[in-house]
Amino acid sequence: MFDGIKLSSRITDFEAWRQTVELDFTSQVDTRTGEVINFSKAKDKKVYKYFSSYRNYRLVLKEVHFTNESNYLEPSYYLTIRGSLHKSFFGGQNYEFFSWMDIQEEINTLVNGLKIHPEKTYLRSIELGLNIPVPFNVIRFLESDLLMYRSSFWNQYRPDNQGVKLGFFCNCAHYDVKLYDKGLQYKLPYDLMRFEVKFKKMQKLNRMQIETLADLQNLERANKLFDLLQDMWSNVLLWELNAQSLSKLSKVDVQLIENGRSPDFWKNLWREKRSKFHNMKKRLGKITNQQMDTKHHNVQNKIKSMKSQISQMNYTLPLR
Repeated sequence: MFDGIKLSSRITDFEAWRQTVELDFTSQVDTRTGEVINFSKAKDKKVYKYFSSYRNYRLVLKEVHFTNESNYLEPSYYLTIRGSLHKSFFGGQNYEFFSWMDIQEEINTLVNGLKIHPEKTYLRSIELGLNIPVPFNVIRFLESDLLMYRSSFWNQYRPDNQGVKLGFFCNCAHYDVKLYDKGLQYKLPYDLMRFEVKFKKMQKLNRMQIETLADLQNLERANKLFDLLQDMWSNVLLWELNAQSLSKLSKVDVQLIENGRSPDFWKNLWREKRSKFHNMKKRLGKITNQQMDTKHHNVQNKIKSMKSQISQMNYTLPLR
C-alpha cells in the first residue's frame, strides 16, 4: 500500500539526537578553501547539509544558521528521509504482499531507529501502490487496451538495461499515475500488475487528514487512501470490447469504438474540440462500463478485496 516516501522532521536537541542514533554523516567541502559548502544564497542565512543512510533510506540533515549582528542565534536542524517502506521491509524488493502489520512494523523500525516522533514527522511526498495478481498478460494488456487517465495521455517507459519496456506512466499536476508489469520486472512466474500513484504535492492528502507519519499508523485514515486508489482506478480508461457487445451498439457507437482504440484519435480530438473530446470519452466509458466481465472490473474487484486482506492485522505495534 505505502511505498516510496519523503519525510521531514525537526531535530530539537541535535547533540542528544546525534549521540543516540550513532550515524556517520558526510558533508560536501569546497576543495579550494576546505570549508563545508554553504547551500544558501541568502545573505542572512547559512545552510549546511550532511548526508547519511539508514537501512534503505537516504538521510539529509540540514543545519540552518540565521546571522544576526547583535545576537548569536542557535542553529536549527532538519532531517529529510527518502526511501521505500515496502523495499526496506523486504530487503530491497517490493513485489511481495505488504500487510498492515508489516507496514506498522517498518514504520516503528524507522521511528525507533532514527528517534523521530511520528506526529511531528511530516509527509512531503508518498507513493500509494498495489501489486495486483491478474489472470492475463500485463504488458500485452497495457500496450493494447490502455487509453487515458482522466483526460491525460499515457507515456511508455523507456526500455530498461535489458531492453524491456515495463509499462506506462501519466504525469498530472500534483501526482503521477503508473501502471506496469511487476511480474516482468522481477521475472516472476505469475502475472502481477502494479498500479501506483505518486503524490508529488500533498494538498489532496492533507485535505483527507493525511499529513504526518502518525497518520499512516491510523487504519481508518489509511482506508481512505485505499478508497482513493479505487476511485483513481475508475478514471483509467481502457479499450476492451468483444464482438457480442459491438452487435448491440448503434452505428454511431460502433464508429466511436473503432476510432477510439487509437490514442491519436483522442489526441487530435483534444486539439480540435475539447467539448467533443469530453463527450465522446464519457460515452466510451459508459459503453465499456456496461460490460461486467472486463479486465477493468476484474482489477476493481481485486482492489476491493485487497483492502480487507491488507488490513486483517489491524493493530498498531507499540513503540519500543
